[in-house]
Amino acid sequence: MKNRKILSFFASTAILTTNSLLAQNNSTLEDVTVTTASGYEQIIKQAPASISVITAKDLEKKKFNSLHDIVNDIPGVNVIGGGIGSGISIRGMEKGYTLILVDGKRVRSETGNPRELNNEDLDANFIPPLSAIEKIEVIRGPMSSLYGSDAMGGVINIITKKTPNKWSGSIEFGYTKPSNNDMSPQKQVDYFLNGPLVNDLLGLQFWGYRKIQDQDKYYGGFQESEKKNIGGKLTLTPNENNDLYVEYSKTSQHYTGTPGETLLPTARSSADREWTRDALSTGYNGRFEIGNIELKYYEEDYERNTFPSNATYTTGSTNKVADGKFVTAINNHMLTTGYQWTKDRLTNNDLGGGRSGSYGTKTITENSYFIEDEWELLDETLFLTMGARLTDNEYFGNHISPRTYLVYNLNTNWTFKGGVATGYKSPKITQIDETTGSQRGGGNSQFLILGNPDLDPEESTNYEIGAYYDNNNNFSSSFTLFRNDFENKIINTSSYMFDDNSGGKISAYCDSGRVGTRNCPAWATWLNLNGALINGLELESKWDITDKLNLKGNYTLAKSEIDAGNVTIKTPAGDRSFGDTLAQLDGNSLTGVPEHTASISLNYDPIKSVSTFIRGNYESELTKVSFENNSVSKDENDLLTFDSGISYKINNNLNFNFTIYNLFDEVRFKQNEETGAVRYTERGRNFWTSLKASF
Repeated sequence: MKNRKILSFFASTAILTTNSLLAQNNSTLEDVTVTTASGYEQIIKQAPASISVITAKDLEKKKFNSLHDIVNDIPGVNVIGGGIGSGISIRGMEKGYTLILVDGKRVRSETGNPRELNNEDLDANFIPPLSAIEKIEVIRGPMSSLYGSDAMGGVINIITKKTPNKWSGSIEFGYTKPSNNDMSPQKQVDYFLNGPLVNDLLGLQFWGYRKIQDQDKYYGGFQESEKKNIGGKLTLTPNENNDLYVEYSKTSQHYTGTPGETLLPTARSSADREWTRDALSTGYNGRFEIGNIELKYYEEDYERNTFPSNATYTTGSTNKVADGKFVTAINNHMLTTGYQWTKDRLTNNDLGGGRSGSYGTKTITENSYFIEDEWELLDETLFLTMGARLTDNEYFGNHISPRTYLVYNLNTNWTFKGGVATGYKSPKITQIDETTGSQRGGGNSQFLILGNPDLDPEESTNYEIGAYYDNNNNFSSSFTLFRNDFENKIINTSSYMFDDNSGGKISAYCDSGRVGTRNCPAWATWLNLNGALINGLELESKWDITDKLNLKGNYTLAKSEIDAGNVTIKTPAGDRSFGDTLAQLDGNSLTGVPEHTASISLNYDPIKSVSTFIRGNYESELTKVSFENNSVSKDENDLLTFDSGISYKINNNLNFNFTIYNLFDEVRFKQNEETGAVRYTERGRNFWTSLKASF
């Protein structure tokens, strides 16, 4: 029955597309260019990757609080989890495997989080405001050959607007109000200013936002939060072939959770946490007859402060990156070469409980060299891309990440793509340094997770093949099959307490008391699972029915299975088997992504100043695996929701939006059998409105 529902839901797109020849002329895939897939601009259908583009025009008609708000437009991309713990998953991979870039520069907050759980999806919020964004490019599948060890699941590249020769600016106010009184409103203001200080020579951009979320009144909901950003960029263009820039931004995210509301009533205190990010960058772009050169240096300084009632946790990190890239055309080859240097530094934290920190300052350095060649085998018909990245990590030595991709243009309508790409992710400092630890748990179940120097890097190999059709008039569609072999998945032993050979538990350290308490936490560490296998397919179509009406749809099948293996752990008391504990994870889904997801939207612009849409979203039942608790939970309910909205351009300077999300208030919910707390896994019906003034 459920399979019939999903098939019938998406079938409407397929049926309608068969009549596409009746429509009028509109944009085609030939009009869309991308840069993320190869590091230089090219037509999207010839890009050696599965890539989607969301333009500023698309974004301006919808709520855009974070990157989570783009997922309905892209096959293979999901938001997993709920509330503050939600994150972006690409092709069934966990949220920590998506690399987020802003103009090609990495956003990596995870090194500044001592808890190592990636519970808070910070990177999706450390981004510029909507008004500063030109477009967002999303690559589905690993791209470690170009972008290194963080691009295992995929890449999201936010490309900001260039400085024009005429001043422009905007300020936008947004407000979201859920219909359920247990869910609280959110309000935000964005601003952006962009223009020349000296025509054709010196340009300035200035931007910022403030976003305030009131606290929900149920366990696992959105906590009270305030997110603030301010930034600026100076661009020097001495001539048309050279430009330099310097950019700085400061962002903060502050979250507060209260027992009995977003925290369980049994929580001993409120959770009060703040992250700050200072980002400084400078770069140069040169365009010469021999080729184009791009040089960048940037660094991020993160600080995390937590203020429970009885202890303070503070940590900081600095990520420094310098890279250079050279692109040149040699006969029928487009050659890209480059180098990247990264240095991550993690400063000490205070674990509380009578222990003044488990580690001091730690650093890890990588040097990477990459080369990629797009070889035009047949004139404008057959393109072969081959590339590799050599990563030299001071802990793990050398690792090569290759990829091969073939693009074949059968004719002006049909393009076929396929290839093999590899992913690679080095463990973080806190996962491999045995003097580094972070304390977890509560009551008599507290433990300290220490680094494991025997960890192996995570690796993946992605296979994909796809077909793309464009009638060069009003209809385009694509079909992609993919398979991802994921190896050496890193997890921790969590709250499992190992026997110390004398009937007790292994202690990480002990100031006083018994093992498992705050002053005497039990020992825990990190380990490698065998991995997981992910298979799936992606469908995407767009039909411009008339010049005022279009239909867009996408469908994703993603099925994953964990291969837990029989893992032996080296503990202070000798080797211990961890296989029995992991056995319940074996064969289950890698992450909480529905096996079937689909979205169909009908967009209608009755007059030039008005745009409307209605969209249906489907998710099948899902299985959630907690590696932290070594547990599995299944949600047998599927979910069908609808959104509808209108955008009205009042005049040349004012624009108004109004959208109802989850029109019929469909939600999944879980009730804790012990506490009775209700946990919603997604938002119910909510109303969003915004007013934007621009010049």
